[in-house]
Amino acid sequence: MSKKKGFCCLALLLGIALSASHVWADEQNARDVTYSVGIKGMTCLDCATHVKEAFARVPGFVNANVDYKAGHAWVTVRPVADRSGRPVQVSPLLTNAVKQLGYQPTVNYVLTIQGMTCDACAGHVREAIAKVRGVAAVSASFKGGYAVVTPAATAGDLAGQLMSAVESAGYKAVVHSRPSLVRGAGRGCCLVRPAE
Repeated sequence: MSKKKGFCCLALLLGIALSASHVWADEQNARDVTYSVGIKGMTCLDCATHVKEAFARVPGFVNANVDYKAGHAWVTVRPVADRSGRPVQVSPLLTNAVKQLGYQPTVNYVLTIQGMTCDACAGHVREAIAKVRGVAAVSASFKGGYAVVTPAATAGDLAGQLMSAVESAGYKAVVHSRPSLVRGAGRGCCLVRPAE
């Protein structure tokens, strides 16, 4: 499957996932959060079943949709706190769950974007995000009001740069979920307030 076709599938799945339920979280009002996870190495339905079972063991797990053909999963998690009351970093748990099965995971950034009204808007957002150093791939949907960004393997935390890139294109972005790259931050990796 081509990268472009794969991202179209991902975009469709994200639109379904985000429109079916408003999955947002912030520190005062923790609600379900949906993660986009790329998974290399799955070859059959059994692979997808094993991955889903592994995700089900992650604290706060709500649901997962695993597509072995697209090499992707949407994982919905309810944020939980550790014993000290700090939000649990979910991205490393999702990554480890997949790695233990022998697959190669990548947790993507999911950004909600305000102001897109047509395919040209989504194209402007894609172009702006693609220019950010450390971005391996990007898809955007004006109908769903979101973008999915796959970071390069060596990329650091791109959240601020991604939001700035979207802003420079004339739109407003909020990070819905992302890889957890900063240790000891004391915050969940996806605890953001959606734009009103």
